[in-house]
Amino acid sequence: MDYPELTPWLAGLDAHPICGDDMQNYLQYATIFMEHGLLRLEDLGISVEELQGMCTALNLGTAHCLIKWASKDGKELQGPPLKIR
Repeated sequence: MDYPELTPWLAGLDAHPICGDDMQNYLQYATIFMEHGLLRLEDLGISVEELQGMCTALNLGTAHCLIKWASKDGKELQGPPLKIR
């Protein structure tokens, strides 16, 4: 499975009617994420605390939202589980 790169994904959050509603400018974190090797959506499969530890510019609320949305979008990309007969 090919997960999206974080830079366009963050830009998509900024443009999203719900995620971008508070105008947090999530794209500003793209450089920091890249410096820490967080390149694709699947790389945000870490805890809020781990993300904050790597990116001290993130406050708790923003880190929580990013992890929550990354998890949601990752699950949508994977699709529904296969049914076992």
